[in-house]
Amino acid sequence: MTYFGCLNDSEEMHGYGTLTRTEGDIKQIQCGAFEYDVFLNGEITLLDQGDTSLYQKGEFNRHSQNLKTGISKHYGSLTFQCGASEITPKNTIRIVTYKDYEVLDETSNFDNHYNAQDIISKGDSTYVRIETRNSHQYIAVKVNTVEGEWMFDTGGGDLSIGYNLWSRIIDQVDVEYEDLKIETCGMGVGGNPNFYDTFQLNNLKLGDFTINNVVVSVANDPGNNDNLMGLGFCKKFSDVQWSLINEKILFIK
Repeated sequence: MTYFGCLNDSEEMHGYGTLTRTEGDIKQIQCGAFEYDVFLNGEITLLDQGDTSLYQKGEFNRHSQNLKTGISKHYGSLTFQCGASEITPKNTIRIVTYKDYEVLDETSNFDNHYNAQDIISKGDSTYVRIETRNSHQYIAVKVNTVEGEWMFDTGGGDLSIGYNLWSRIIDQVDVEYEDLKIETCGMGVGGNPNFYDTFQLNNLKLGDFTINNVVVSVANDPGNNDNLMGLGFCKKFSDVQWSLINEKILFIK
């Protein structure tokens, strides 16, 4: 254990400082305000073999060191079940916001979330028609100039893109996307696992909206060509109103 910082007359950690503890491959760094040898406020970083596995910033409980109010970022902590096996991508980040020990919000870097700046539009809302075929509902979407349609899946997660449509999208010269280097897994027909790569995509056109920073799951199997729009994608908007009778969806900026 090493400490650099302020001490009181009893040589207790008291004031601003940095305390480092190491046990095997695990290193914990506390940086911030101490009071009588207790860490109260600041940042805690946990390193596993040199890689950050946990970062917390805020006010901590004096007795348990649990985060009271602030943010907690967990790196590589999410595991996906893929048939009989599991995958744990190292690049996942789960962010939890606390206030008085209660969880206010929880997001991750492969989830869509609301940011009004991501939506380019003249108005505050746009209607999108739903086409019903074979008891399924489809929504037309464009990425730059490439047109496609997504099946509206109320029981699904975020936005997934099949192999063929993604191949047409990335053939565009001016397509804007970032590989988040996260592989996820979902269960397909017959219980077979489907693997997806995760990208962040710009210039997705939905009705009168152009939407940026959209997280999409892209099938990496040429046989997987399902394009699904789940309720997780709706988190990109302040509200979404669906009319089954009128066969349209209102997306609100």
